[in-house]
Amino acid sequence: MATVNDAVLKYFGITLRQTEDKKNAKADEAEEEDFAIILPFDFRELQEIYSSEIDACSNDDFILKTLAVVSEFVMTESRLLSTESFNEIIGKSIRQDLLRMYIFREEYLEGSDRSFTLRGPRGSMLITNRCDWIWDELIGEYFRRVLPDVESIDTAKVELITGQKKRPGRKPKDGRVPALLWGTYQLLHDMHSFRSPMPNCLCNFIVLLLQLQGVFRPDTEIDAMWVRAELRYIQSRPQKPTYSPSF
Repeated sequence: MATVNDAVLKYFGITLRQTEDKKNAKADEAEEEDFAIILPFDFRELQEIYSSEIDACSNDDFILKTLAVVSEFVMTESRLLSTESFNEIIGKSIRQDLLRMYIFREEYLEGSDRSFTLRGPRGSMLITNRCDWIWDELIGEYFRRVLPDVESIDTAKVELITGQKKRPGRKPKDGRVPALLWGTYQLLHDMHSFRSPMPNCLCNFIVLLLQLQGVFRPDTEIDAMWVRAELRYIQSRPQKPTYSPSF
């Protein structure tokens, strides 16, 4: 029997960290869940928006538990990850900082030998930065080593804004949105027998869920038509999105 762990991985691409107790569990206990969550909202809110849009079915409890885990992950970005996945995300986060520094250097400090002060809890230190050595010899050389694929400031800006290296095609402003749309749609579509592929009730629920998760503000102009259009676009693509935390 599939667990919530399995569903979170299958539909959203999120790998939850396994505990030592889980690894050492007996075979007859293997399907028990291995995590505890603390939702940033009342679970009844999730139940209410679900029941307001989706007809009841035998899989409701499983669906709500899966969406609760995903919601906790989205809203707190808690590090419920394997070591490998966590290191990958930290690497992406560091790269984002490096891209910001690269753009700052190129736009504001290129050719500048201005001095600056480093401050800490035990004092401060003036760096004279003669001949721009900090940004050219020290940081510049580091950029050339760790960002060899960043060819220009425009390339850096595109990747920083989209979270992806420059490629043709449309890019979402929030990289989490496609995965959350597609994962939620697939989960409910597999668990329910809807009369149409993308019914209004399902699309409306996704809107309410994204607002509950804090991905969109309640006053954001998104509706069932927008969700349906996005889902059809994702459906047409050969590679389906997986969730990528922003930390």
